[in-house]
Amino acid sequence: MRKKLFSEELKWPLSYLKPYIWGLFGVFILSFAGNYSFALLPKFSTNFLFELLTPERIHELYKYFFIAVGLIIGRAFFSFLKKQSMKTITHSAIKKIRDQFFTHLMSMDIDYFTQNKTGKIISIGIPDVETIRTDFYQGLINFFSHIMMFLIILVRLFLLNWQLTLISFGVMPFLYWVVKVMGNKMRSVSRKVRENLSDLSTNLHETLTGIEVVKAFAQEEREINVFKQNTKWYKRNFLRLSKYYNLFGPLNEVIVFIFGMILVGIGSI
Repeated sequence: MRKKLFSEELKWPLSYLKPYIWGLFGVFILSFAGNYSFALLPKFSTNFLFELLTPERIHELYKYFFIAVGLIIGRAFFSFLKKQSMKTITHSAIKKIRDQFFTHLMSMDIDYFTQNKTGKIISIGIPDVETIRTDFYQGLINFFSHIMMFLIILVRLFLLNWQLTLISFGVMPFLYWVVKVMGNKMRSVSRKVRENLSDLSTNLHETLTGIEVVKAFAQEEREINVFKQNTKWYKRNFLRLSKYYNLFGPLNEVIVFIFGMILVGIGSI
């Protein structure tokens, strides 16, 4: 049986990006232009420019200076257009999701609202949908942009030294292990954070809508304790999630740095 490229859970959010396929193509073109200009900057390194500080070659220094400035400005311009285009596309898709969510919500039977907490429904319509934009849409676009930059750098590395470039692929299993382990942990804790946020929304909504009952039966202290308990669990799980996010980048950097030092040692032999 042929394995599907995308699961059903991924197909429906991707379907909202279809109307903006040409806009996404433009984002990748801008990403390529920005990454390529960034890849050219090492040509204008400090050592190279110092070689031009001679009376007979000083006129070349001005030319390369303006080229380097042009590359930096060009990369900044392409980066601005890329980010602005990403925001426009992702927010347009999210608007359609929210509109369809609310339209579907209005068509539901009254039993649905009595069987589900108000906070859970609010959590689905606002923070959960926003998570699709920040974590899925932007993450997907950034992933392909980084792949593009990786391919550009890979070609340049092969041209410099193909043997060391092949050896450098030895770091991939370690990076894959970090992504797999940390990704599973972040996914699990992220689900708990969303549940805690849903409980907070439900608690606040039910307390405010039933404030007359709370006041009539002097239940203020009880509601305060319940709310404090919900904020306690939200804080605990959010800090756990933040810990994994903050650990992910430095851990990758350590692995890449150590492997880079090994490559330097091999290259010096």
